[in-house]
Amino acid sequence: MSSNSSENGYVLLSSIFCVSFHTVLFHNGFKGVILGMILIIPFEHLFLKKDSESIDSGREKPVQKTTIGTMIILSIIVASSQLLGATLAIIAISISLPLYWGERRLKVLIPYIIGFPLFVVLLFNIVLGVHFEPGLLKFILN
Repeated sequence: MSSNSSENGYVLLSSIFCVSFHTVLFHNGFKGVILGMILIIPFEHLFLKKDSESIDSGREKPVQKTTIGTMIILSIIVASSQLLGATLAIIAISISLPLYWGERRLKVLIPYIIGFPLFVVLLFNIVLGVHFEPGLLKFILN
């Protein structure tokens, strides 16, 4: 009887370590890596040698206005994605960014505006089995 209970103990202990310990260890280690990167990256310039190429050598020109506009558009759409839902957010990005960048050819825009969101939704929903939050689509489709 004691050997059977010790075997059960070993099985229980090994299952706890296989499921819980490694998962907790992984998550804590992952958090530690991210925290380390957050603490080290801002001071990266201090680790560079003085005679090596400057970390800012490619930043002689200011950031272009289209880059800032793109960041603003993406920030607004991502901030409203909780309300819109993922599918409508992808469609909004697919419409707004090419138009902002100056694309006016309908032969290019229409296939992209329809095809890209459709591809992303099909890839995630069917192939990967990840379902997006519907957001406003829930009310539109009902």
